[in-house]
Formats: sequence, C-alpha cells, structure tokens
Amino acid sequence: MVTTELSTVFLNRILVKSLEVHNTNYFYIFIGFGAWAGITFVVLICMESMSAILHALRLHWYGSHQLILGLDNQLID
Repeated sequence: MVTTELSTVFLNRILVKSLEVHNTNYFYIFIGFGAWAGITFVVLICMESMSAILHALRLHWYGSHQLILGLDNQLID
C-alpha cells in the first residue's frame, strides 16, 4: 500500500533523523514527531480526497453516458 510506504519514508527521513541528531533534546524530538505526524496526516487526507473525487467523477461520467446512449449503447432519439 502506497500510504504506508510514504509514512515509513517520512518516519525515516524526519523522525529518525531528528533522533539521530538530537537524541537527548526532547524539544527536537517533539518537533520531529509533530512534523512527521502532520505531513503523514496531510498526505493521507489529500490522497483519500483525490481518490474519492476521482471515484465520484467516474460515477458521474458513467451515469451521464447511460442517460445519453441508453443501456444498449444506442443513441436515443
């Protein structure tokens, strides 16, 4: 699944890097966790929203073709 892979990449790039550089400073750990959680949340919301919009667009497109062409793909007079 793409979203879990993105979350893992963000975890390795942001949170683990902040732990490696500032392993005893809790402020930087808190900032790193907040950045990881925020970016992961925004990406997940954007991907799910885009998926829902594309699904609705596909359903509307299919529905409009059914109205124009009819069920047997013949033009309605």
